[in-house]
Amino acid sequence: MRIGVAATPDVAIPTLDWLITSEHDLVLVITQPDKPAGRGRAIKQSVVGDWAASRGIPIIKPESSDDLIGVINDLDCVVTIGYGVLLPEDILELPKKWIHQPAFLTTSGLQRSSSGAKSTAKW
Repeated sequence: MRIGVAATPDVAIPTLDWLITSEHDLVLVITQPDKPAGRGRAIKQSVVGDWAASRGIPIIKPESSDDLIGVINDLDCVVTIGYGVLLPEDILELPKKWIHQPAFLTTSGLQRSSSGAKSTAKW
């Protein structure tokens, strides 16, 4: 399964670590655009962006949800983990499936939802 992950905070890292060792192909990471951080307000990418860059996984940092059109259409599934943006319905309909994984849902919950077993994931 070709999967994209839309995430920004470090709470997504355990799920990302599981995905890259699973039978699925993590082909894209979607994260918030770089923002000023720290006392010096230096521009910094998200923890998820750092994670993806260190593993050579393509990253997109859309300024608007319309930037996802044509990018996620061919994905089998997009998993959202604390992405930080409410996406409009027309964007949610682009990939074949969209899973919202709340921060409290463990990777075992994602395993169940990706295998077709009953879970709390929204399809």
